[in-house]
Amino acid sequence: MVYDKKDNKLVILDILKNSSSRVSGEELSRITSISRVGVWKHINSLKKHGYKIDSTRSGYLFESSRDLLQKWEFPRFKNSINFYPEIDSTMKKAKSLALSGAKDRTIIAAEKQTQGRDRKGGIWESEEGGLYFTIILRPELPLNYYNLITLATAVGVRNYLKSLDIDSSCKWPNDILIGGEKISGILTEISGSPEKIEYALVGVGMNINNTSSGISLKDVMRNEVPRNIALNDLLINIFTIYDSGFKDIPQLWSSGSAFRGTELTYKINNSRTTGRCKSITREGNLILETEEGEEKIIFPGDERIV
Repeated sequence: MVYDKKDNKLVILDILKNSSSRVSGEELSRITSISRVGVWKHINSLKKHGYKIDSTRSGYLFESSRDLLQKWEFPRFKNSINFYPEIDSTMKKAKSLALSGAKDRTIIAAEKQTQGRDRKGGIWESEEGGLYFTIILRPELPLNYYNLITLATAVGVRNYLKSLDIDSSCKWPNDILIGGEKISGILTEISGSPEKIEYALVGVGMNINNTSSGISLKDVMRNEVPRNIALNDLLINIFTIYDSGFKDIPQLWSSGSAFRGTELTYKINNSRTTGRCKSITREGNLILETEEGEEKIIFPGDERIV
């Protein structure tokens, strides 16, 4: 195998990960064209980052690692992902970067959040073992189409789960369910003029190996799931949906709706409106059909009454 030697630490990590036996310092030195002392320094750096590598006189053996989300675990997104071991909120950091001119599809991911936010503005502390990230988008969309971004992201999450042979459904406007239990939530914030969205922040939280409320991927798979692989595949599925455009999103989302045909009640202008979930508007809003056959448009900010 020919290695790109621009970052010898990553070359060494890749060699050790793919070797079932010890690799000598001499062999690593030969492959990377650095001294054995240089190899040793890189090994120590990897250990400090959480990788478990056994070192003896006969060489190095990769044993395991924590469920790591180091930036170099994502070569496809290496120029766009920003990783933080702990942060107050990926949404807050994303907003700061967006205002500073961050590019479309910049990703902010964290091992842990101390002040994560939900759709209603509540503050929660995310535990280790889940996925918490925000994507900065600069879509060519009018402001009133912003909810399509949330729905498109939900379709991407559902497609990722489908790739694992897991059936899931979408709960309008921003949740993904497995067997009626929540596995993922999406929070979208936007800024712009009525004619055009300047930027959108799409925050995604997903239960992977954590034990918080709802259901986790570990529960479904009955085994721990490498989060670096999960995040990489999840981003690929989400960006594939973004690449296809937003025109077909209402139909794609509706095909996996958890509420299709069910009766729902919302508070609109301080009055209760009850109807059956009929479909989604082209802007991504919910259409309820009342008993009288009247169609009511429900917006993401409208309060659902359980």
